[in-house]
Amino acid sequence: MTFFPASSAVPPRRARAGITLGLLAMVLLTGCETATVEDSTEPAADAGSSAGDSEAQAPEPTGNQLSHEDMRAQLEARYPEATLTDTDDYWSGLRDIETELQKLVVDPPECKQYVVRSAVPVPAGALVAFADGTGGSESGGDAESGGEAESGGDAEEPEASDSDSGAAIELASTEEDSAEGSEGGDSGGEEDPSDSAEDGDAEDAGDSEDSEQDGKDSEEEPEPVTVDLPAERQAVIYTFPDWRAAESHFTAEQDGLDECDSYTAQRSADDAVETSTSIDRVDLSSDADAAFGITRRISSAGETEHSAAVTLRTGSQIVTVMVPLQDSLSEEEAEVAVVELEEEAADLLASLE
Repeated sequence: MTFFPASSAVPPRRARAGITLGLLAMVLLTGCETATVEDSTEPAADAGSSAGDSEAQAPEPTGNQLSHEDMRAQLEARYPEATLTDTDDYWSGLRDIETELQKLVVDPPECKQYVVRSAVPVPAGALVAFADGTGGSESGGDAESGGEAESGGDAEEPEASDSDSGAAIELASTEEDSAEGSEGGDSGGEEDPSDSAEDGDAEDAGDSEDSEQDGKDSEEEPEPVTVDLPAERQAVIYTFPDWRAAESHFTAEQDGLDECDSYTAQRSADDAVETSTSIDRVDLSSDADAAFGITRRISSAGETEHSAAVTLRTGSQIVTVMVPLQDSLSEEEAEVAVVELEEEAADLLASLE
């Protein structure tokens, strides 16, 4: 599933990278007649200058930054069928991308800074590596299927057991009552009449307790919420020189999500193509230094795309794992989805330490 218009004039690698980051602005740029990253042969500075030559190449890792080779190796190990790209694929055209992003008209206007900053494929001071493809966790689907099968079997067996048990107890009680009645008749029927009333009250109480227990059993053990996530995954690794830079970037993204959970954008005020984005935060528990989960809906030109994503930070490294969805998720389904994505993202993040 793609997250950008089929008529896109931008090469797939550039468009996919933007969507990997969950970025609206890159979607808008897919209709631009601008120089692409792959087609851009001129450095950001003047051609022939030493500054321009140096800027045409992505910088070497510094501080705690990982190399492109290390990041790509971890992505390839988890997403073997994915298309991999990194900072080098975007660096020479980065200034062109930033220039185009500044042309966006965002409503509300105060969200423009967040949209533009998030849409830049290489954040300031970072090196990145992207994976786009179908190399998601193979065990996820099996685990879900197995869980459904197990829960289905468990749900049936207790019902049959309760039913059989109830029938057996009821039958035994009837037989005992019959036997006592026969003994009472043989003894001349001199038993206190109140005994039969007490027996009736006891039976009524027992029936009432059985009914209440059956009601409790039916109310307990609700069917577990399951989500059948597609195999497609898009993942990105950001590596920063130190944890402070990583934390600053993460916090800015988190604040932007809180303040701009719904907005529209278009390339210019005269551009008829408007893209609408809405984002819902999802509660997430993680051992990472910081984490957030989201579901996102992007609508443009009559088409709507849905996705769920998890972003984690530990030290100087940040990872995002995203999955495209066929439709929107309920609140409960979203919580289940981000749990699965968090496990994948946490495994990827741990491999970078």
